[in-house]
Amino acid sequence: MNNFEFILYGTVIGYFAYPIAAIVRKIWQEALIARQAEIEDMGNVSDYFEKNAYKPKYSIGDRVIGKWNKIPFVGSVGNDTLISEIDGPQVSVHLDLPISHKGNIHNLLIVKHKDIRPLLEIVDDSPIKKTKSINKKN
Repeated sequence: MNNFEFILYGTVIGYFAYPIAAIVRKIWQEALIARQAEIEDMGNVSDYFEKNAYKPKYSIGDRVIGKWNKIPFVGSVGNDTLISEIDGPQVSVHLDLPISHKGNIHNLLIVKHKDIRPLLEIVDDSPIKKTKSINKKN
């Protein structure tokens, strides 16, 4: 490229650069104004997360029962979180008894909500009654 071509090319780029820069600046300003209006409507960060964040179904320490790879288990919830919108929410369960599966021992499982349910506690306040056994010979 000789000097004349360089000067001509620089002039052409300079000629088109101003209108493009003005268009980009206008688009940027409109986006900034829209973002500021969104921030003002949001209030503060806690309001935003209260409105948009994942709300867990289980709390830490909740007792659950379920099946994992057709193996029944009982345990306590460690965490109920949404890591990926694609995978959906996951629950980590700390097992009461370890599970041996395919040569590996598992003490912690990460399962979906459909795989578990709350473990209901049976509270019986009635006194224990002694009954005679049917199989006992007299």
